[in-house]
Amino acid sequence: MATPVGRFDVALDNHMRRILKDVHTGIPAEIVAVDYSKGTADVKVLYEGISPVGDIPELNDKYSTILDVPIHINSAKGGKAKITLPVSAGDIGMLYFPERDMDGFSGSLVKNTKEEQTTHTSQGIYFIPEMPTTSKPISIDPNNIIITFENSKFTMKPDGNIDINGLTITPDGNIITKAGVDLNAFKMVYDMHVHGGVDVGSGQTQGPS
Repeated sequence: MATPVGRFDVALDNHMRRILKDVHTGIPAEIVAVDYSKGTADVKVLYEGISPVGDIPELNDKYSTILDVPIHINSAKGGKAKITLPVSAGDIGMLYFPERDMDGFSGSLVKNTKEEQTTHTSQGIYFIPEMPTTSKPISIDPNNIIITFENSKFTMKPDGNIDINGLTITPDGNIITKAGVDLNAFKMVYDMHVHGGVDVGSGQTQGPS
């Protein structure tokens, strides 16, 4: 019996779709819990494929919570030099999946037999916080490097000035306070001023001259 036109294509298409469901590259996810001592997080993938077979949620394509996912950290020298961020439950970022099965990766070469080699699986994934969304956009300064946390703000400018919560460190190392006090100028006045009326005992000197 001849295969009806399009039937083989549909079957092949469905087959490939089932295979590709297990091929992962990157997908948004939300932190559920954090283990700060290990730098890992339990994450929930922010995707659910709705089943075409009626309104049956049990048939939906859902990810289970992925446990102990390493959190990407900017570091060097084996962690001796690092910048960490206080990630917490509710933070949204991207899950990335390795090209090969990296199960058991501990910082050295992973060897697999050809039969064991798979691609883009959930083994060896890592989480990068944080990604902007339409509901929570993240602004970017077009000119300066900025580090902020709650009420703290550090701004590094291309002209060499560094602003820290209103205080400015100039390119020559001078400090100008938020109130506008130039510490270099203040020190010059401090070094030059003298007092008169100095007496031994509990008396007070005259004002500076």
